[in-house]
Amino acid sequence: MGKSLLHIDATPLEGVEQTLRYLHGQTDEHGARRYRLAVFTKGELLDQENKLRRSGLAPFFDVVSIVSDKTEEAYHNLCTELQVSPAELLMVGNSFRSDIAPALQIGAYAVHVPFHTIWAHEKTEEYEHERLWRVESMKEMLGS
Repeated sequence: MGKSLLHIDATPLEGVEQTLRYLHGQTDEHGARRYRLAVFTKGELLDQENKLRRSGLAPFFDVVSIVSDKTEEAYHNLCTELQVSPAELLMVGNSFRSDIAPALQIGAYAVHVPFHTIWAHEKTEEYEHERLWRVESMKEMLGS
C-alpha cells in the first residue's frame, strides 16, 4: 500500500495554482514580495514531499513544513519559521479540525475551503469566528 500512495493523483484543485501564482507575484512599493507562502501539512514526510513535487506547486512556497500533527505548538513553530506573529498568519485549509481550529486558537486568521470528502477522524464541530472566512473553492479567494 505504501508504494501505491506515491502514485495517487496530485493534480491541484481548481483555482489553487492561479491563487498561488497571484499571491506569489504580489510586491510592495519597493518591489519586495508582499507574502511569504508556506505548505503546512501533516503526514509522512516522503509521501508529502513527493505529492508536492508531483503537483508542480513547490516553486510557489518559501517554506515547506510537514508535521505529524497540527498542534498549537506546531502552528507557533510555523510562525517562527515564517517570521510572523500569529495575527499575521492566514491559514487556508479544508480540515476544520487540523487546519482551521488550531490556527484560530493561536490568534491567526483562517479560510475554510471544505472538500467533498474528508477523513472520518478529521470531522469535528465547526463554528463561526471573527477571524474565519468560508469559501466554496479556491477561485473565490481571488473573487472569481
